[in-house]
Amino acid sequence: MASAPGLSEAGGGAGEEEGGGGRILNGPEVGAEVLVSSSDASGTVVEFLLRGVRAEERAAGSEAFSVLSIPERGTTTEVGRPELPVVRAMVAVPAGAAVRATVLEASSSTYPGFRVRPFQPPEVDGLSGYRGLLIDEEFYSRDGFYPEELVEVGPPGIWRDLVVVELQANPVAFNPATGELRVYDRILVRLDYEGGVLAKETAEPKFARIYREVISNYHLLDLEARGPEPAGGEADLPPGVGIDGAESPEMVKYLSIRHEGQSSYESIRPLLERREAAGVPVLSCYFPSSSTPSAEAVKEVVASVYAAHPELEYLLLVGDIGRLPWRPNWDPSSSFSSYFPGMTIPSDYWYACVAGVDLYPEVAVGRITAKNDAEVGQQVAKILAYETGARTGDWASKVLLIAHAQEAPGKYQGCKESIRTAPYASPFSFATAYGSPPSQGGDGATNADVLAAASGVGIVNYRGHGSYTSWGPGWNYAGEEFGTSEAHAMAGVAFPAVLSIACYNAALDQAGDCLAEAFVKDDGSAAAFLGASRPSWTEPNHDFDRYLFNAMGNGGISDLGWVVNDAKVKVMAKYGATSYAADNVKMFLLLGDPALGVGPPSPNAPPETPGRPAGPASGRTGTAYSYSTSSSDPDGDRVKYTYDWGDGTFSETEFFDSGATVSLAHRWEAAGTRAVRVKAEDLEAASGWSEPLEVTVSPGTRRGSGVWRSPDF
Repeated sequence: MASAPGLSEAGGGAGEEEGGGGRILNGPEVGAEVLVSSSDASGTVVEFLLRGVRAEERAAGSEAFSVLSIPERGTTTEVGRPELPVVRAMVAVPAGAAVRATVLEASSSTYPGFRVRPFQPPEVDGLSGYRGLLIDEEFYSRDGFYPEELVEVGPPGIWRDLVVVELQANPVAFNPATGELRVYDRILVRLDYEGGVLAKETAEPKFARIYREVISNYHLLDLEARGPEPAGGEADLPPGVGIDGAESPEMVKYLSIRHEGQSSYESIRPLLERREAAGVPVLSCYFPSSSTPSAEAVKEVVASVYAAHPELEYLLLVGDIGRLPWRPNWDPSSSFSSYFPGMTIPSDYWYACVAGVDLYPEVAVGRITAKNDAEVGQQVAKILAYETGARTGDWASKVLLIAHAQEAPGKYQGCKESIRTAPYASPFSFATAYGSPPSQGGDGATNADVLAAASGVGIVNYRGHGSYTSWGPGWNYAGEEFGTSEAHAMAGVAFPAVLSIACYNAALDQAGDCLAEAFVKDDGSAAAFLGASRPSWTEPNHDFDRYLFNAMGNGGISDLGWVVNDAKVKVMAKYGATSYAADNVKMFLLLGDPALGVGPPSPNAPPETPGRPAGPASGRTGTAYSYSTSSSDPDGDRVKYTYDWGDGTFSETEFFDSGATVSLAHRWEAAGTRAVRVKAEDLEAASGWSEPLEVTVSPGTRRGSGVWRSPDF
């Protein structure tokens, strides 16, 4: 990260352990806010407000240390050096601009007598036990505050419609030699932009909602939320790559890439036709049966289609990694390489990051892993069955939460409980199968209990240890593993989407089927499986799991691929896009359709009331006149319009994209004053009627031919 110059303490004083509402360590409030007061082409002003820091004393080996934290915020991550809270903000900036941070104001207090715990190597799911305290003794003897810089700016990244940077504030600094803690309750920062272009941007309503949750200056952007327009481009596909069916359509939102040696167009066609019928334009491409494309060749197809069709949302890979490879190794962190020397991080998520070299996703990626048409057809049938079943009754809202017994009622069970008890705008119906005994707050669940409870739920969510072929070892008090044979036995009337937040379950490069493949390669098991290709970090996994449910229950996101993407972006927003948590972002992949609808149906908001129709305020009988209007749907749904012509007749349009301007013509047959009004409706709800436009209709002029004609006026 680039750094801003450190700032001397302004208005600071000795911290008081006793006193009123000004106490910031273990005071009445704990948390931090990020506020943006201005943002334009020249810069953005960001204010970090620290409400309070939690300070606890904990033993580490034979020593006692202070552990400092701010809820929902990350920390510094240099192993052996003080672990201190940080506050990160994602800021949209002009494309091509150089970004520089300047601290305008800051206020702080100092607190003596601290020994802050050093950051330890992060915990890996499946690896436990005390490894000894790692402390940089030389660093802890230094007389100086750490971190040295008050704010830091990360490199720009491209996230679909926007360019963003990560702005990190370090509101807590520690001098290890003196034991002093400096805590800033307010930091005012200006980001200055040199060069670049801040153009008016458009974003589809779904992406606008996603941006709004994590981009701090979203409310000040010149961004219009509306449906996409056909780009009209022609994808420059690599030589040898073919197109199924007709020529490339004007608009492409869903790209399917198959390998002809493993699947035919007919095997995937029912799914693609369903997407087309739902208003998601599809382009289906294929590599010839004799080809052995590299990951770079596959990504070249994705990049060329995205360049021609920036409205692209979904990528479906049809074939196994032997023919349509994943990225075999995507830059493990130093922490990962330290734990697992020589181990790679393979990834399908690499294909999601089309623009730039960052981890921000442009498309949602899923894979139907298959070697032949029979395996493709099997998975397509389950996806279609899931979607037709999920929209009936409350089936899609039913979730089975499964927790490994380790350290219950905390750790994995604690993660599940935080999901179960969280508030949701679109509520779930939760059932639990916790592996710990009732004495630890669990269910004493067994494999048989899981198989019985999983039938008829929309989502199965596991949190705990994992291996190539199982949940476990010893996921429950009885010491059982839930393995590939149990996965094949998970038969239900409705096939769940399985969200497995554990290690290794999606290691597609291991001999034989991994657990993820066992779940999806069966007539009666999962319609989709989310899992990791390698060992994954524990704390980011807890957050990732929570963010998945927040996206479905509070974010209004229902397509599984974008549920996953949204959760990954939030992990980066908390931990930093270049931290060890980025390993998890890379390694989690989705087997199944990224456009699969999951979770509880969001409460449908009706379209906004259309504007008063625009058109002539006077006319004559027998002549048609056009009147236009528009409406935006808060959910981004397509909208149709009903015109009331004021003469007892009504006209209805077809469905149009939210925000599109629509015109309709009408001919009055009788003179008089007509009040023309319009209402808009999506598939479930209608707006109110617009303000009427008063139209004065005069008699037309009859000519000798006997046909009514209107004179010019």
